[in-house]
Amino acid sequence: MILSMLRRIVMMLLTVAAVTGMMGYASGYFTGEVRREDSCVLCRATRYTGVQYGVAYTRIEDGPVTRWFRATVDPLHGRSPSHPHEWHQSACTVVTRPGFQDATYGCVAIPSIFLLRPEIEVEVLDRIPDLPTKVAVLRSLNSPDRRANARRVRRLIEYHYVDREEMPWGTWWARNAAQFGVDPASGAGGGPA
Repeated sequence: MILSMLRRIVMMLLTVAAVTGMMGYASGYFTGEVRREDSCVLCRATRYTGVQYGVAYTRIEDGPVTRWFRATVDPLHGRSPSHPHEWHQSACTVVTRPGFQDATYGCVAIPSIFLLRPEIEVEVLDRIPDLPTKVAVLRSLNSPDRRANARRVRRLIEYHYVDREEMPWGTWWARNAAQFGVDPASGAGGGPA
């Protein structure tokens, strides 16, 4: 009888320990977590990487610019080693330590292109009729000159919210194309209204 009671107590203690261990693991109490987000500056695909519950993961999500880029510029972009994404950090990296879940954030200066809504980027690029000019505008938005990139992104946002109601594309492009380092005559075709 005492032996039977001792077995029950041991089994109960083992069960409580197992349930406590599983709850601690599932809540992240015993394991830290790392989350990082990078985006491709050309096609705006997003790559999520990190460690959750002690297991490393990587996930890539395509977006509207990704589909546009593959349909218009490079069908193999991001699908072939010879057509790689150009990843840049696009959000703060979050590191949560085990235990009381103290989190630290590793933030960097985010490229200006990520301030531009993808829909606006596609709308503007669709208005440019020739492929070399589209690619040149994409490259200009991601140049090493961060201030110039910010000015270019700001001009596109202003076009979308203000200027497109006041002037046709051809006029706006003639005034602003030089800021993107391209000939104003190259992208003035108009594209969709």
